[in-house]
Amino acid sequence: ADGVIDVKYFGSQVAVAAPSYVPPATFAAPTYAAPATVAAPVAYAAPATYAAPSYTSPVVAGSQSSALALDAADGVIDGKYYGSQVAVASPATYMAAAPAAYAPVSYGVPTTAFASSQASALALDAADGVVDGRFYGAPVAVRR
Repeated sequence: ADGVIDVKYFGSQVAVAAPSYVPPATFAAPTYAAPATVAAPVAYAAPATYAAPSYTSPVVAGSQSSALALDAADGVIDGKYYGSQVAVASPATYMAAAPAAYAPVSYGVPTTAFASSQASALALDAADGVVDGRFYGAPVAVRR
């Protein structure tokens, strides 16, 4: 430990003794016991009746963004909140009604998609997968 290999430790002689061996006092033959008894496995009993899965009522959110937050709250975005379907209480969008004077009535894409707030309009805009100010081709507007 002093950095020099000379059988000395900072000038003092290091004594080296031969290892000593002490034999055990006595030897005994090992003993073996019979294995423990093992019980037979428990028999499986099938259930007496089978029940149909129970219906869970949907979880109702006040807006589309709240519904998305509920959907994501359980860790999986699958339209469910811990197994219950997520629903929106009232739609956040309103479509302009077609004038009564026109015939035939068209049920195609509305001319304008209305939302109740700017946040709802942004959610409606993003609902078709493209943020471009349109909802499946119809312009998005905030109804005031």
